[in-house]
Amino acid sequence: MSYTTAFNKVRQAIQGAVKGSGVVVSLAEGGAIGGASPKNIVNRITRGGQGGVQIEQSMKARAAYAAPIALAVAGVIAAL
Repeated sequence: MSYTTAFNKVRQAIQGAVKGSGVVVSLAEGGAIGGASPKNIVNRITRGGQGGVQIEQSMKARAAYAAPIALAVAGVIAAL
């Protein structure tokens, strides 16, 4: 499975966890230390230097959906 496919599965899982809440879920790409950059700390600590997952959450998402988001992401990772 490609990283893009895996990231899209994570995005879709989080969207399902916050469905109907108004919380926006998106993939961030590009930038000096963007998600795919080898300079991003989440990639520097992975095997092969790529494929790390960094999730940034609004206060609303963190306060109301922390557990559902974590379970959604864990479900995707467990299935890889």
